[in-house]
Amino acid sequence: MEVAPGPTNFPVPDVRFEETFNRAINKEAEKQREYSLKKKGLTTDEISKIKENEAPEVTTYIVWKVIVRDMLIMPFIQGIMFSGLLIILKPWLRSVVGNGRRFGTFIYNTVLGKNLTKTKKQ
Repeated sequence: MEVAPGPTNFPVPDVRFEETFNRAINKEAEKQREYSLKKKGLTTDEISKIKENEAPEVTTYIVWKVIVRDMLIMPFIQGIMFSGLLIILKPWLRSVVGNGRRFGTFIYNTVLGKNLTKTKKQ
């Protein structure tokens, strides 16, 4: 007797703030460490050995940089860009709505053969 396969489990994406924030801090700390090591004159091989053996140091500068970048500057820039996009697309969206209404009225009149929409009085 065969048993039906169980439901497949899909991985749930990690949307927790703490994990994302820690990942951003570690990435920024790694960039800062690599920059300071290159500034000291170390080669890429020496830098990669240090990366393997030591965890990057997280300073208050790095934490503040991530906070300002990820929670102040980026949402502000994204909001400006989205608002600008909507302002640019407004005439096109208005024409799409008008054409859709006219096309819908045409289809309605073609299918039912009567005009139930009110016409504008002039």
